[in-house]
Amino acid sequence: MALKVQGKEFKPTPKQRQLVEEAAGYGLKQADIARFLKCDINTLYKYFRRELDNGKFKLDMLAGNTILKSMGHAVDERVRLDAARFYAARRMGWKENVGLEHTGADGGAIEVKDVSAVDFIRTQLEHAKERLGVPDAETAWIDERLSVQNLDDRRERQAELEDKSESNKS
Repeated sequence: MALKVQGKEFKPTPKQRQLVEEAAGYGLKQADIARFLKCDINTLYKYFRRELDNGKFKLDMLAGNTILKSMGHAVDERVRLDAARFYAARRMGWKENVGLEHTGADGGAIEVKDVSAVDFIRTQLEHAKERLGVPDAETAWIDERLSVQNLDDRRERQAELEDKSESNKS
C-alpha cells in the first residue's frame, strides 16, 4: 500500500531502505532522516520501522565483528592488544586505572621536614665538598655568608611575627 506524500504516492525503494538503516545505525535523528527523504515522520515510522529498529544493531554487529577479528587475526600484536582492551572496557566493564602512589621508605609514610633554603644549600655544599675533596678552609667564607644570611632572615621573620601579634591585639 502506497501513501501520498506532498501530493505524490510514497513507495519506499531498496536504496531508501538501506539509507534509513545506515542513518539510524549512525545515530542520526529520525526527524532528520524523514526530512532528507522528504516525508513526514509518521510516514518514516510506518514504512521504515524495521530499518529504524535494525540499523543500530547491524552497525554494532559490524563493529563488534571487526574488533573480534582484530583481536584474533591482526599481524601487529599492538593492534590485537588495543582491540582486546577496547572490548574488555566496553563489553566487560573493565577499566585501566592509571595512578601514581607516593610512599616513603619501605612503603611507609613520606617523611616531611621543614627545611629553610639556607639549611638546604648548606647540606648541598657539604655533599659537594665531600665529593670534590675540597678542604673546609676554602669554603669557610660561604658558611660565614650563609650564617649571616640565615641570621638576617630569622630577624626579619621575628619582626614580622611581632608586627602581626601587635596588629592582632589592636
